[in-house]
Amino acid sequence: MSFDPDIETRSDAIAVEAPSVRQVTATDTTPTFDVGYDDRVGRRLRRTIEETSLPAAVERIFDGLDVGGRRPFVWQWIYYVCGDVLTLPEVPADRRDAVQETRFFAAAFTTLVDDIAERDGDGRAFWELARATMPGQSPDERVLSEASDAVRAAERALTGFLERFEAAPNGPALRAPVSFDLRASLVAMDHARVAAESPGLYNRADGWAYETTAIGALPFFHVDLAYGPSIDAAEYRRFRELVTECERLWRIGNWVTTWRRELAEGDFSAAIFREAIRHGVVEYAELLAADGDDERRAIADRIAASGIPAGFARDFRERRDRLREAEHGLSTYDPAGPIDAMEALVRTHLAIEDYRRD
Repeated sequence: MSFDPDIETRSDAIAVEAPSVRQVTATDTTPTFDVGYDDRVGRRLRRTIEETSLPAAVERIFDGLDVGGRRPFVWQWIYYVCGDVLTLPEVPADRRDAVQETRFFAAAFTTLVDDIAERDGDGRAFWELARATMPGQSPDERVLSEASDAVRAAERALTGFLERFEAAPNGPALRAPVSFDLRASLVAMDHARVAAESPGLYNRADGWAYETTAIGALPFFHVDLAYGPSIDAAEYRRFRELVTECERLWRIGNWVTTWRRELAEGDFSAAIFREAIRHGVVEYAELLAADGDDERRAIADRIAASGIPAGFARDFRERRDRLREAEHGLSTYDPAGPIDAMEALVRTHLAIEDYRRD
């Protein structure tokens, strides 16, 4: 991958916006993404995911370990979306399997680390793992050896990702930025931990900045660049801008499809809850005090009836449409690729949400 030292100023760059959530009428409360999803598509996707097998190299992440917390179906889903769902069309056919496997290692790492921080509350192990993404740093093996199976699996996943990434044709040139983007994702994950102790961090600006970065779209799409055609620095900058905007689509889609499950799990970090609090639909103390399925269901029904989830889905559609209409200045990679990937990803979220619970 070559880098052009000349940095041009672009006047057509897509502006970064905070979520523009508007109240909607009571008759317009069903979230609609307009991504070509229906029950038939959902059944086909679930069947395909259930039939997805993890290759031996991937299974070794979990060998002899009990990472807990997630059904095998969820790992099958993650491996599935790391393949053709997210892989850009420009990646050569003979490298697509390597892209899927490499991206899964990255996805397994970020998924496990998020569990370690949020579910297990193991901040010490979390930051030891984060050190491995820092230049010239490595985690303290004594700390990791005393940690949970999930920590050891995360270390294996990160090692596997970095080894495969650096072995890719363009990997060495992209090693520094992909490590930076991984670090940014980890810092963003830590926001949820701190916010649980300091609820003032549950605000629109913080949530949009940190929760979106925690998705990790930039590291994931760097895998395509590592195995796909080389691009110069000018196109690389524009590619990052596009992926950053697509990451917002990913985040919105995740918020809208998972908030009910997260309410049941006591996780109120999603923007759906912040907007519900801001509009007086629910109080934060009420979320914390909700005890039992009936109380949580009543809160969920109130939030749904407010139109807030539907407002986020509309924001997804509007952002997606603006991205399709914009001129992105890409020549090597079709800008439709990452946008199409976000639509395909949302279809899988819609298909599996009721099937991923423990």
